[in-house]
Amino acid sequence: MSGTPSDKGGLAQAVLSRPRGLTVLYVAIAVLGAVSVARIPVEGTPKLSMPTLTVEAQWPGASPEAVCERVTRLVEGAVRAVEGLEEISSTSGFGTARITASFAKGTDMDMAAMEVGERIAGLMGELPPGVRPPRVRPFVPTELRTRGFLIYSLAGDAGALELTRLAQEIIAPRLQRIDGVAGVTISGTPQQEAVIDLRRVELRRLGLSAAGVAAALATGRLDRGVGLARHEGRDTHLRLTAGSGDLKDLGEVVICRSGPTTVRLADIASIRRGVGDEPYVIRYNGTSHIGLAVERAPQGNALRIARRVEAAVAELRRELPAGTTLSLEYDDTRKVRSDLADLRTRSAVSLGLILASLLLFYPSFHAAVVVFSTILFSATLTVTAMYWAGISVNVLTITALALGFGLLVDGAIVVTEAVAIHRRGGASPLRSSVQSVRTVAAPIAGSILTTAVALGPLVASQGTLKLYYAPFAFTVCMTLAASYLVSLTLVPTLASRFGLAWCRGRPFDAALAGVTVGLSRHPWVGVASGLLLVGGAWWVLITKVHHGREWSFRREGKTVYAYLTMPPGTPQRILDGQIRRFESALASEEGVAYYVASVSGEAGQVMGYLDDDAAESGRAFEIESRLVAVAAGIAGAKSVSVGGVSPFPYYSGSHGIGLQSTIELRGFDYQGLKQLARGVAALLENHPRVRGTDINATGGVGSSRHQMVLTPWRDRMAAEGLPVHQGLWAAMHEMGARSGGRIRAGEDDLYLRFTVDGARYPAVADVAAAPAAGYGAGLAIGDVFHMESEAVQIEVERNNGEYIRQVGYTFLGPPGMASEFHKGVIENLALPPGYRIADPMERWRRFQDTGTGALGLFVAAAVVVVFMVTATLFDSLTLPLVVMLAIPLAVVGVAGAYWAFGRTFTPEAYVGAIFLVGIAVNNAILLVDAVRRLRGEGSSSHEAIEGAIRERTRPVLITTLTTASGMVPLAVAAQSGATLWSTLAFTAIAGLVVSTPLVMTVVPAVLRLTLRDEGRAG
Repeated sequence: MSGTPSDKGGLAQAVLSRPRGLTVLYVAIAVLGAVSVARIPVEGTPKLSMPTLTVEAQWPGASPEAVCERVTRLVEGAVRAVEGLEEISSTSGFGTARITASFAKGTDMDMAAMEVGERIAGLMGELPPGVRPPRVRPFVPTELRTRGFLIYSLAGDAGALELTRLAQEIIAPRLQRIDGVAGVTISGTPQQEAVIDLRRVELRRLGLSAAGVAAALATGRLDRGVGLARHEGRDTHLRLTAGSGDLKDLGEVVICRSGPTTVRLADIASIRRGVGDEPYVIRYNGTSHIGLAVERAPQGNALRIARRVEAAVAELRRELPAGTTLSLEYDDTRKVRSDLADLRTRSAVSLGLILASLLLFYPSFHAAVVVFSTILFSATLTVTAMYWAGISVNVLTITALALGFGLLVDGAIVVTEAVAIHRRGGASPLRSSVQSVRTVAAPIAGSILTTAVALGPLVASQGTLKLYYAPFAFTVCMTLAASYLVSLTLVPTLASRFGLAWCRGRPFDAALAGVTVGLSRHPWVGVASGLLLVGGAWWVLITKVHHGREWSFRREGKTVYAYLTMPPGTPQRILDGQIRRFESALASEEGVAYYVASVSGEAGQVMGYLDDDAAESGRAFEIESRLVAVAAGIAGAKSVSVGGVSPFPYYSGSHGIGLQSTIELRGFDYQGLKQLARGVAALLENHPRVRGTDINATGGVGSSRHQMVLTPWRDRMAAEGLPVHQGLWAAMHEMGARSGGRIRAGEDDLYLRFTVDGARYPAVADVAAAPAAGYGAGLAIGDVFHMESEAVQIEVERNNGEYIRQVGYTFLGPPGMASEFHKGVIENLALPPGYRIADPMERWRRFQDTGTGALGLFVAAAVVVVFMVTATLFDSLTLPLVVMLAIPLAVVGVAGAYWAFGRTFTPEAYVGAIFLVGIAVNNAILLVDAVRRLRGEGSSSHEAIEGAIRERTRPVLITTLTTASGMVPLAVAAQSGATLWSTLAFTAIAGLVVSTPLVMTVVPAVLRLTLRDEGRAG
């Protein structure tokens, strides 16, 4: 009987003859999917690890050279000992160090991070006093970097110390106890200090220096274990202590004697609590604050954790003192919520378009629903697979799901059309479903595999590109695999159970098939037209379409910015005042959601984040113009720029007119490299057209700051019997340095800092006149130290031990002359051994190695693997070549669409082309497979070609329409900032829509010219 399984039906009949079992299976899939949806992590960006770590350290007040020599090099040495290290680079700035370590592929990064942390912890005793413990972090590319999970701002009328206490003792502990919170990082908290403000008059009268007082204080507060002794028959530890060490007793410490008088610390200084310097100032909405960054635990649901934190913060706000606010300044889940809301809207539109496309071709609503159900069950299976694979729902995976809606129904459409053909031929429901599955299983598998393997080179890439596409490719492949399972089980079972009405086609089906058959009977016309179109498309793509190089992936909304730098030596308070002018402009503008200002050294910036209404209307340009008006009124700035909305940002600088160029020198000796740079600068200055040389340039001219260098005159010190270290110690304390010691004051651990007459930053003349020895008048610091101001680099860069220094200059002349001059200098510059001129592209090679520089190669690789899949599918080397014609035919649509719409062919478009390679051949696979099958059943070549056209025109049209319509909502999402994915969808739609009629015309034409009735097995 046709309703019972048989050996002849094989696996297909064994499965499809058990509808009740399939029903139970899909109910279980739905339940499992519901559980997975409830538990799967939801986050903004994927948490994929790259084999790279960054180590960040801070040493407030230190110059880049000091940071590099005393901190960066020590950290580099510790990191180099970690197994698997391939490359290490660093940047040392004013008070900061950033070391980036890249490890070999396959390195266990959790273990590497642990080992790096342990080795750095062992360095703390060797690092200078005042260096904050370095932090080890996984490397995150800029494109996927966010500012945190949740960031709160604590501000109020209470002093900085009270706010610090609230943050450290009340708020952070409460938040850290929340399930799903990995930790709370507190920033902006000043370090508490015990400030000893010495009176200069008393110091001079007693012949003391700040260093002498510090030494006496260290001795007077001695607290040290000295060894073991026997007491009452047993060993006991001896502890030598002088004074309680409490802040209130500090003033009683004896410093010296002056005649019969004992001089105590309170006699020559005032003692008070204070707060340390924060060289980096940051404000949210114009208010200085203490920041609390809440970090989410891995694999946690971001939305649920955020709700728990919000509830805890609501309780904390009720407990805070009056006048104190705890404000949410940044919420990463806002973007996640926005993405999910956008996905719901986009998905609804996409599903509506797909359903409308199905109803256009299917006369029966039931048939359309059967095909449409593939999306639901495929998405359910995909989310379940993502959950078990540890992949979260994020901006990449939800976009992959939306992008794949149209692809999910392709297999179901082909199966349904095959069932319809067998049903119209009089086959029973079970036989029609079994025969359909056996007929189309192979071409559907080939179509799915071509799409999956096309993404393979992207997944196999390394670095940033893999971060983009590993979760994306996994999601796409899982949706396709799930749709294959559903298409070959649920769809034929349901389709075969309906009556015969749904099997009928639309009147225009036969008409379109007839037109296509007629065109195929003139093969040379089709081939010639195809060649002409492909040739013209490549010409347009190469000569008419603009090619860009920048990635446009952005998770933030629209922003406006203002950058300001002041001349070297400008007090930070002056720069801060100018930055506040930009803040005031943003504060008075509607449409600014919030703004963030930061000031460090002589550079500051303001970032204004606009709400959706301002970002999508002309209001954004008005806000930017207000900042431009402020910038135009700033005098004396080194440079000021404003932008973010306009394509041509405002810029004003003091570099003068001319072409700015740099020569990058590298070497392992820092001082030697500096001397070499001076020589190169002197050589450049000999040319009459060269102006403004700078050996400390950072990507341009005039990028240096100044420091005062104290160089000991060793002969004078030796003649006076003054050790060098004693003179240095005296200078450090005279300038308000920390002594390195600490003191307990109640529950607080305070640093000791010395100032003289309240001056945290004393005048250089006062430092020079201060005593160079701890006790006794006579020698001044200026007598034994040569004091000279010199320009220093803003950042000291190193790569694998090599120092990097750029010599900048301005050439006054036309670009061609400037280029020839620059080239001539580099070619004729003779360098000592151990030094070299770096390749101008060397600093960008690391970025290119992450994948963006090889996208064209990935397109070629996708073409190769697709050919391999089709060759395996057809067991032929000639038929796959016919199938591959769909790829150049798809280029016709891509080139025409980019030219017609004036779009730039960016790296995102290359990725769209890779994706298109996989889906463009699907129609050709269906057509060639039908020709091959009909020839195998005894039809002649011409009969098989025309039969295949009539059989496959309808499913080809339906799959093209559903795939393209499913991507339309994503392609038009550029206004919301999803440039990366809208470009991918735009490329796929353009190529697919245009290639479909060309495939149905050119492929049959080529088959007519190449196939012969002899040797049909090919």
